[in-house]
Amino acid sequence: MHLSKFITSGRVNKFVNYYKLLKRTSSCEPQDSNQNEEKKLDGNKKGLVLGLYDKGNNKFELSPAAEEIDQKSGGKLKQHLNELAPHMKLGKAFVVTDLVPVYSAVALASLGCKDPGYNELEALDETRENIRWGVGAGVRLLQKRGVGDILVEPSVAPDAAAEAAHLAAWRFQEFKSESARRPSPAVSMYGEGDKSLWELGAIQGSGQNWARYLSDMPANTMTPVDLAQAALDVLCPLGVHVTAHDREWVERQNMRAFLAVARGSCDAPMFLECEYKAGRATQPPVLIVAKGVTFDSGGLCLKRRESMVENRGSMAGAAVALAALKIIAQLKIPINVIAVIPICENMVSGQCMKVGDVVKALNGLSIQIEDTDMEGRLMMADALVYGQALHKPSLVIDVATLTQVIW
Repeated sequence: MHLSKFITSGRVNKFVNYYKLLKRTSSCEPQDSNQNEEKKLDGNKKGLVLGLYDKGNNKFELSPAAEEIDQKSGGKLKQHLNELAPHMKLGKAFVVTDLVPVYSAVALASLGCKDPGYNELEALDETRENIRWGVGAGVRLLQKRGVGDILVEPSVAPDAAAEAAHLAAWRFQEFKSESARRPSPAVSMYGEGDKSLWELGAIQGSGQNWARYLSDMPANTMTPVDLAQAALDVLCPLGVHVTAHDREWVERQNMRAFLAVARGSCDAPMFLECEYKAGRATQPPVLIVAKGVTFDSGGLCLKRRESMVENRGSMAGAAVALAALKIIAQLKIPINVIAVIPICENMVSGQCMKVGDVVKALNGLSIQIEDTDMEGRLMMADALVYGQALHKPSLVIDVATLTQVIW
């Protein structure tokens, strides 16, 4: 299905998104005179990412793969480690080039202490998180050195290692000239780890990269129609049923809170319903409700220019919901999941909502608008009421970028 059949103003293009590597995935620069210059990727160059465990007092324990490489190199790895130990902090990596001939460069990455446990406050497995930090740092360093074939030690969590490797290797290049573009390195697992877990992590990393692509695209190339078309193009082949509702449908549903936000823009709003049904027919679905504001100017309560720059990403909630469905469908998880996603722009015009306006939400309650820059709750209100009334979910998950007054 192509949306241009009924929305002529929507121009569907395909681009590749750029998003900064997660802040936690930090890395140290290679120690050479050209450390700030990225080298041309060479597919014949093989690199390896190895993990090291911090024992405290500048002492480290080698992972099994690192121990193997140290033996093959005649103890060179430990010699380098003695020199680098004071600088090997969690999430940092260094590259050495003279260990074994088959690898032109080996990244030594700190994985923190060996068994940090589970962080109850953050609901986070610290072991897996540390692997993501270290592997991401190592892959980025090897990529900067022009290594085209990167092998990653899977450690105790191959899926976390694969996820980090794919996040780190991915980059935006669509708006570069052909001569300036560089291919992404190939990443694969080193050794005889669990290949199914590695593939799981690769799918998770690729799904997150798609969310990065969607959320960081310029607003003129990721309009509501473009976002809906992207969902159709990617999810339908995976068995997800995607319905893209237009403005007329939204009006028939009496989603006046959502329409109050959408009416300020010339770009047509969309309302996505995405259904993945792989569970029992009697099993109530999980409902994901996500905000999709493809550009948020703040409306009449206009944002400052500095604040507006990043607000093409005000549809990050929608991007995350779509990426989650993509991952779930690729993994064929036996569950029923439905996502409802209102998509529009929050713009200034003669028809935009005004401070003091009162609109009636889908559940019949009246809402007074005190700040047009708080449009997210208006959209989410109608979507939440619609999704719960129609689909009777067992669990509701809302995903949105909201203003600081929502905690």
